[in-house]
Amino acid sequence: MNRASCFAPLLRLLPSAMRGKQRLARWLIGGSRALQAELTLVTRAGQRLTAPNGLDPIAFSLLISGEYEPEVLESGALDFIAFEFLDWAEQRVPGHRPGDAQRFLLEMGFTLWELEDYRHGRPPLDRVLETGGCMLVAARQ
Repeated sequence: MNRASCFAPLLRLLPSAMRGKQRLARWLIGGSRALQAELTLVTRAGQRLTAPNGLDPIAFSLLISGEYEPEVLESGALDFIAFEFLDWAEQRVPGHRPGDAQRFLLEMGFTLWELEDYRHGRPPLDRVLETGGCMLVAARQ
C-alpha cells in the first residue's frame, strides 16, 4: 500500500466541497512523486478501478473523494449532459443494474434522448434503456 492509498480513507471523511481539500491531500500524500504509481481506486458506489497514476485530475478526485465532480448534479447548475450508456459497464457497479444512471437523471428532473434523436429534434425516450449501448443526452427543460 502506497502513501496515497493510506491517506485516501481519511481524506474521504472530509466534505467533497471543502475548500483546500485537494491542496491538503497533495501535501499529505507527498506531492506528485507519490502519485506517479499505479493506483487501485474504489468509488463511493464500490466500483474498483485501476488508474495508471494519480496525477490525472479524475483519478485524483476518485482517490480522495470516491467521486468526480460531486454533488454538480444536485446543485442544479448543470442543464445538459452527454454520456455513454453501456449495459455491461453499469452491470459491474455493485448494487446497481443497467439503467440506474438514467433513472437517477430522470429523478433529478432531466429528460433523456438518444444523441441522434436530440440532434434532429425528435421526441425524448419513453423508457429507460437497460440493454445495449448508445450515446445519450440528458437535458433539463
